[in-house]
Order: sequence, then C-alpha cells, then structure tokens
Amino acid sequence: MNIEHRRVKKIREAQIKDGKVITQDAFAEEIGVSSATIQKIEQGRLAVSLDIAKAINAKYGVSLDYIYGLADDTHDEASTMFLHLKALFEYRGDEEHGTHSIIVRKSIVDFLQAYEQATNLLQSGKIPEEAYTPWIAKIKADFNDAFKSEQDTGVDYTLIEAHDYAQLVAKIKGELMDGTPRPGGGVNNGKH
Repeated sequence: MNIEHRRVKKIREAQIKDGKVITQDAFAEEIGVSSATIQKIEQGRLAVSLDIAKAINAKYGVSLDYIYGLADDTHDEASTMFLHLKALFEYRGDEEHGTHSIIVRKSIVDFLQAYEQATNLLQSGKIPEEAYTPWIAKIKADFNDAFKSEQDTGVDYTLIEAHDYAQLVAKIKGELMDGTPRPGGGVNNGKH
C-alpha cells in the first residue's frame, strides 16, 4: 500500500458527521466517485488518480502534495487546522432559517473544563507544578479514551446556535470556553 492510499483513508477518517467517522460510501459521494473506488483505494488496490486527488482537495482543502506523500502536512496551516477542527466540531448552516450551529463533542467540553480548572489552580498557587503535570497527563488520557468511545457508542454533545457568525463566535468563547451561559442562547446538552 502506497502513502496516498493511507492518506486518503486518513482524510476520510478525519471527517466526522453526527459524531462518527463518515463511511466510505458517504466520502465517495462527497467527492463524486463510487464507494467501490474508495474501498479499493483504501485497500491499496487502486491508484489515486489526479481527478480523485483534485476532488478531495476541492472538498476538504487538502493539498495534492499531502495526498501523494510529497509533504508531511498540507503546506497550508489553515488546511491542516481545518482537518483537525472537522474531527472535533461539526458545523451546520441553515440558510433557510438563518441559523448557524456548531456541534461540540461532550469529551471536548469536559477536556476544556478540566484543563481550565487544573490551570487555574496552578496559577493561583493552590497546587504545585509536581501535581499539575500528572493531572494534565490524566486529563489528556481521559479525553483520548472518551473521544474514541464516542465514535462507537453515540455522542453526547453541546449544541451552540446563532443567527450570524459573529454571534456564533461570541457564544463559543463565552459558553464553551468558560461554561457560563450568555443571554440570547444557551448550551443544550443531550444525546446526538
């Protein structure tokens, strides 16, 4: 199996929809090829054609250099960040109703809150560095376990909705980062 086969699979696995990695069928549909084509590519039985690489680039913003293994990143920090963000957050825009939503996995909210708590205690002098370091390692390990299990068992989520991007960003900063509800909208927790 060549690097481009592994990279296509990695790009697909970075796409999260409804709390789960998208299927080969869904990925194939999004880039305009058959699911059999994606299956053969991921198994290393079919070369990644330039047309397929261009379709992946157009849909996901991943450079051709990355797909074909000529670079270890996308040559574009924004594209690399976009891939990571898509694994963590799901964006939904509803133009008909004029709403924008970010769906955030519960494990991410829990991680950010625990990290903030530990950091605040360290900065206030209430815990020493010797206690902080292993605590952060435990928080990271717990996040990794929770994030992986969410893909298999369904997802608890936080839904943040707004009527425009500026309001959405303000809500993310206010509600997600410090857990404090803001006027004009709240955080809804539930099963996704």
